[in-house]
Amino acid sequence: MKKTLVRNGFIAAGVMNIGGVLLFSRVFTNDAIAEADPVVMSNFGLLMIVVWGLAYLGAAMAGTGIKWLAGAFAIEKFVYVVAWLLWLSNNNLGALYAKD
Repeated sequence: MKKTLVRNGFIAAGVMNIGGVLLFSRVFTNDAIAEADPVVMSNFGLLMIVVWGLAYLGAAMAGTGIKWLAGAFAIEKFVYVVAWLLWLSNNNLGALYAKD
């Protein structure tokens, strides 16, 4: 894989984590998200997603030799995707948007 592709992927992941959390949580003031999933999407959980975003940006600047770190990021993303799919299977996203 090309170094620039990996670097840009890490940057995109970092921007999505940080920007997505800040946008959808309205900078941690949106109570509807925390009420919908108080375990993963509490303000603490959202802050940890931002921290992961910062870690992605740090990895983008590290360059080479970060295969194990990339593997840890892949596992972390997988866990969040599974949590998201489980939440979607038991909840209604439309109701959350209506409440917000």
